[in-house]
Amino acid sequence: EIGCGTGQFLLYLRHKGVERLSGLDSDRRLGEVLPAPIADAVRITDLWDFLDNPGDPGAPFDRVFALDVIEHFTPADGVRLLTRLKPLLAPAARVTLRTPNMASPWGAQHQFSDLTHLAAYTPGSMEQLALAAGYRVVAFAEQRRGSPFRRFAEDRLHGFLGAVLTQKPRLWSANFITVLAPDGS
Repeated sequence: EIGCGTGQFLLYLRHKGVERLSGLDSDRRLGEVLPAPIADAVRITDLWDFLDNPGDPGAPFDRVFALDVIEHFTPADGVRLLTRLKPLLAPAARVTLRTPNMASPWGAQHQFSDLTHLAAYTPGSMEQLALAAGYRVVAFAEQRRGSPFRRFAEDRLHGFLGAVLTQKPRLWSANFITVLAPDGS
């Protein structure tokens, strides 16, 4: 996981039985708070330094996750990141990204509440990013949150808005998930 933070997603994967894990983050203070079950799996270093010299990171990787990370890079650096990941990927590997959805009326609060966001994405611009880096989009998914009642109400609202808008978003959720595969896999 790129940008693993305090390792909660890695901890979840470990709990689900995934044994071979690797996390990467640049915040040196994380070493003090990482949960013991995954602390040894996290490498604290600069991303570009890691990509220049991955050492023995556990590559090739079957899956790479960058949750709430790609928007912190310029589009050019996003392409650079995805391109530099390719040599570390196993055949049939997948890269999963989560980012605010600027095609949704609900995405701006996530995008603009963080001044470190350098790029904004829609499913269409994510397809362009993938193509520029030599990937194809395998799937898009909405990130749904809230109680079942709120999701039901949200579905009704989106149905109404979709009926009255001349152009509705492909995905309504405030954040969306993209699964990528390198071309040829």
